[in-house]
Amino acid sequence: MESAADTCRDSSTEATPEPWTLPFSRDDWQRTPGPVKSTVLVLQKQVQALTRRVERLDSRVRRNSKNSDRPPSSDSPYRKKAAKRPAGRPGAKKGHPGHRQVMLEPVRTEVVKPERCICGNAEFADTEPFYTHQFIELPAIEMEVVHFVLHRGRCPGCGKLNKASLPAAFCTGYGPRFSAVIAQPCGAQADSRSIAQEFCRSVLGIPVSIGAIQKIIDRASAAIQPHYEEIGRIARQSAVNHIDETTFSKKATLQWLWVMANSMVAFFMIHSHRSKEAFEQLVQDWVGILVSDGYGVYCKWVGMRQTCLAHLIRKAKALSESKDAEISRFGKWAHAEL
Repeated sequence: MESAADTCRDSSTEATPEPWTLPFSRDDWQRTPGPVKSTVLVLQKQVQALTRRVERLDSRVRRNSKNSDRPPSSDSPYRKKAAKRPAGRPGAKKGHPGHRQVMLEPVRTEVVKPERCICGNAEFADTEPFYTHQFIELPAIEMEVVHFVLHRGRCPGCGKLNKASLPAAFCTGYGPRFSAVIAQPCGAQADSRSIAQEFCRSVLGIPVSIGAIQKIIDRASAAIQPHYEEIGRIARQSAVNHIDETTFSKKATLQWLWVMANSMVAFFMIHSHRSKEAFEQLVQDWVGILVSDGYGVYCKWVGMRQTCLAHLIRKAKALSESKDAEISRFGKWAHAEL
């Protein structure tokens, strides 16, 4: 009966590693007993497999927003490098264009003359202006509150009760300028309704409910709807568009924020899914060059497509950080080229 050692010896006679990777000569390998050869080859394969696995795990640990598709918000706060502050006085770098304070049109001008000389003289016969100091202040905010007192009365002809109607422009209870002050920070700045409510109370002296604030925002959204649709129309006429998507929380539910941007406009769309259907709803009948990451839906684009250079740069940076010298060398070359 054939022993295990014989089996190993027979199977290892031809199993010579190519290209040669063992730390001894071919002559030493030929003089090595068969069972030892088998064991060395098995261990070598295990080391190679484990080395590849460690390399993969190590690359995962090193992933951040600069060498992968991960967003900056996922970076560890303990690994972020503190921004280097230039030595000396803080301020703009040398050569940076200055931003001087603009002299605005004054509502009034006050002339200030010297009061007294160190010698004691207080009379100055001839003076001339040498400097203008600008002082800016916000005037006291006085809200314009108008009461519409609606009357009713009976018709002397038929006796029917008639009621006055509120003018349509004042039905909401809040004017356009006041509504804009509420809607702009809640929309463009993503401030909460509670922050808007506190602003109205503490700064404007106006108590407003959360429900009323939401109605103001809804009316503002309806008012800018035609502009939003026009932005989408312009985006879908561009020859080139950059498209991407990211998670978006809406009323504690997972949504997806899609963007279609070019040199003219940036069109955003919130959708409940990250899918082909959502992508088609975003682009509609657009046909052009798509610039994107490697998401499968984008890779199946029927037209021309350009992989986003930022993603290629991050991928090259990840390769440059590889433990494998050859891969690292290639990654550094690709990163420099990109």
